[in-house]
Amino acid sequence: MIFLSGCQLSAPGERALSNDQCFTPSCETVCPAGETCSSDTPNGLFFRGASLFDDIFGGAPRATAEGGTQEFIVHRDSEGKQAFAPFDAEASSPLEIAELAAPRVTLRGAAAGSGFLRILDVDTGALHDRIELEVLPIASVRLTETPMSFFDPEAAGKFDLALFKGSSVRLGVALQSADGAGLVDESMTVTITGDAKEEVAAVPEWDKRILTVGAAGTVSASVVAGAGAPVSVTMPIVDVLDDIVAVKNTVSADLAKPLPVGSGRNVCFRGVSNGRAVAGLSGWVMSGEGSIEVNYAAEACGVVKALAAGKATIFVEVGGAKKSFPVTMAVAAKRDEAPAEKASGEEIVGLTPGERARH
Repeated sequence: MIFLSGCQLSAPGERALSNDQCFTPSCETVCPAGETCSSDTPNGLFFRGASLFDDIFGGAPRATAEGGTQEFIVHRDSEGKQAFAPFDAEASSPLEIAELAAPRVTLRGAAAGSGFLRILDVDTGALHDRIELEVLPIASVRLTETPMSFFDPEAAGKFDLALFKGSSVRLGVALQSADGAGLVDESMTVTITGDAKEEVAAVPEWDKRILTVGAAGTVSASVVAGAGAPVSVTMPIVDVLDDIVAVKNTVSADLAKPLPVGSGRNVCFRGVSNGRAVAGLSGWVMSGEGSIEVNYAAEACGVVKALAAGKATIFVEVGGAKKSFPVTMAVAAKRDEAPAEKASGEEIVGLTPGERARH
């Protein structure tokens, strides 16, 4: 099992794990059993796989979908600044080499299981490093709006989508194993039909699509990935919301709990139509009544700040719907009192989402 720190963008091979930051000749003797290792890479190598649209940091190898492909980039360092080339490569079953153009190597997952990708010296065949990689069958395919996976993960994981008329929607296609793990198939195809036009992204990504939605009807996406049968997802186009609900998670504060006076909190909302989460909403208007500051921030989220203890109201308007959310505000505990449980939404107050979170 490989554990990755938040700042590490690539996964270490076996030699990198054994010889971390070791620069003495004795390091060259640490070599996987049964292998002859190259002296050129005593500290091993690092492997960066395909990113998923809902990865915050990205880069750490995910399992490849059975029947699918994944490209890996080989580096000398965990940050991915020193590409490694040239090399030969071998893969053990169920992995197969689909393409090799160092520092890149593309693997195909021929069947479920795990196998080794071995990076070899082009002259001697000695091992530079190797990494064990997993192949899993696809159990489910979900479509969601990519920002929703960060601001409203419950909707992204559980709710079917509706699309707001005339909007631009950033769709993410999630391939999942039986235990819910995200899978990669960079050979996946997505065919869009109905009242929407697929736009060409400036930097195409394998699991993202950008749609310009029409005025009425439905939009369907046919997904062909891995060894599974095609999956078709149909999304209705709507022109008005049934409801706006407040969401609560580590990003968004729980409005049912008192807001501490003097502290900012992120609050995020979900537009709903016929039980579906609505994607493509824009023009959010957020305001407050009472001793509270309310400012729109990004996507479906704002920042609120309680100015005094008491009652207040947050107003949210979008997609032809308007809703009020009554809140209670209270003075936070004094320093010499037992600290209160950390509130949701507190951790990222003032945080600007990175490009992957926004797109």
